[in-house]
Amino acid sequence: MCILHLLPHEEGNQLVTAKNGSDTIHYTYDKDGDLVYMVLNGALCYYERNAQNDIIGLVGVLLTAT
Repeated sequence: MCILHLLPHEEGNQLVTAKNGSDTIHYTYDKDGDLVYMVLNGALCYYERNAQNDIIGLVGVLLTAT
């Protein structure tokens, strides 16, 4: 079992940043308030949604510095 202790930062009712030790997650929302993607330690993860707008998966992309 993995238990994360997150230190959240919220704007309004939306979580925008969470930290767990050296890990940081940044969340981005669309104009309707739905999660679009998150960035976790340089990995960009887009949320996959079904026709009912439920999150059904994540698609990850590794970000690299240029």
